[in-house]
Amino acid sequence: MKQGKIDVFEGIGRILGPSIFSPMPGTISVELNSGEENEMLIPKNVVIATGSRPRTLPGLDIDGEFVLSSDELLELEELPKSVVIVGGGVIGIEWASMLSDFDVDVTVVEYTDRIVPTEDHEISKEMERLMKKKGR
Repeated sequence: MKQGKIDVFEGIGRILGPSIFSPMPGTISVELNSGEENEMLIPKNVVIATGSRPRTLPGLDIDGEFVLSSDELLELEELPKSVVIVGGGVIGIEWASMLSDFDVDVTVVEYTDRIVPTEDHEISKEMERLMKKKGR
């Protein structure tokens, strides 16, 4: 993190609106775990990354060897030669794109008629075009 010049604040963050307590709307107040005085951050942009929990399919149990969730995939010491990703939502496509960049042969299986089905049709079409351009 230091090498990338990334600041890390451990605590509870709150995005403040316009008020006497914040210098400008969008200021983030961090109540630090250390008990020190709150840190006020004035960002240009904010990314809210709350994490996720893998979902499973009935009858397809995660065994950590042949059937993996993203949690187990992060623990791999060596990438597979190929992978089938069940689910063409944003997280499945994110993994597909990254693994493809690492020369893993990727197949995405999606139940609906398009990938990233919760996004606009134009976004789905563009994402499909970009993934096909990668050759995956």
